[in-house]
Amino acid sequence: AMQQGIARLYVDVPDQPLPVASFTHVGFRVYTRQTIWRLPATAVASLGEVLPNNIRPQQKEDDWGLRRLYTRVTPQPVQQAEGQQMHEIVNPPILDWWQPFVRNSFVLVVKNQIEGCIRIGYGHRGVWLQIWVDTTNADSTFIHQLIRFALTEVWKHHVRKPVYLGVRDYHGALGTVLSEYGFAPFTDRAKMVKHLMQWVKAAESITTPVLETVPEAVVAPYHLPHLPKREVLPER
Repeated sequence: AMQQGIARLYVDVPDQPLPVASFTHVGFRVYTRQTIWRLPATAVASLGEVLPNNIRPQQKEDDWGLRRLYTRVTPQPVQQAEGQQMHEIVNPPILDWWQPFVRNSFVLVVKNQIEGCIRIGYGHRGVWLQIWVDTTNADSTFIHQLIRFALTEVWKHHVRKPVYLGVRDYHGALGTVLSEYGFAPFTDRAKMVKHLMQWVKAAESITTPVLETVPEAVVAPYHLPHLPKREVLPER
């Protein structure tokens, strides 16, 4: 996988000791847990009479606002697990609206700021909703608006299948709101990740050439050789 440039692997397993432990032993770790809530097909209905007028289809120009929303409502460890690491150019999941199973993606805009996003995916066995909104806010108005809008969209497309939505462990009051529309907990899942490559910041040592020391030459004193005096003989 590393040779193909894959930075991480993901698995979504039942939140039970055996499967979680099995993947933990091979290097995976849990980065969030979620409960899948289910709405029976017979409960899907139109809520058009209370639909807000501040929800519209997602556009390419919304990317920056969606990034800000994702950063605001997603804990930092989850962001890192989903690819938001330093020096890494990866779109957060909120921008993966082009996936084949996603038919519609909508944003909730208040005062030119994106306050929520809901995505509707249609499958053979049901409809999958994904939601990004501040679920820790005591005022759950935005959550209600997004859920009502999504259920009405499903009903308008004449889809009569169960509707599923994952409530993560940091989603606060989302489960309470879902129960008001007929959703009920269906199964618990653990989302796990295995990092294959990690960015490491290390100091690089710089080698400098060292001149080899040469012994210093000591100049010895130089003296002219002492020659014996020559005797001069008288001429005959």
